[in-house]
Amino acid sequence: MLHHAVGEYTELEGWSTDIGDCREESDLPIAARDYLAFIEDFIGVPVTLVGVGPAREQTVWTAAGARTLVAQTPA
Repeated sequence: MLHHAVGEYTELEGWSTDIGDCREESDLPIAARDYLAFIEDFIGVPVTLVGVGPAREQTVWTAAGARTLVAQTPA
C-alpha cells in the first residue's frame, strides 16, 4: 500500500543568517518566523519553543510559549 504513497512538498524561503545568538522570537530572521507560522498552521498547534543551537541557553520561547505555565515558572 505505501509503495503508492507520494510526497507532498511545500517550498518556503530559507535563511543563511546564523540564528545561534537569537534569544527572542523577534531576533529570528523574517523567513524563520514565517517558517514557524507555516508549521503552526500546518499542524494546528502553536510552536512554543525553538532550539537555535546545541547549548541549553540556545532556546527561544515564542509568544505562544511565553503564555504557558512552564515559561512563567521561575527557574
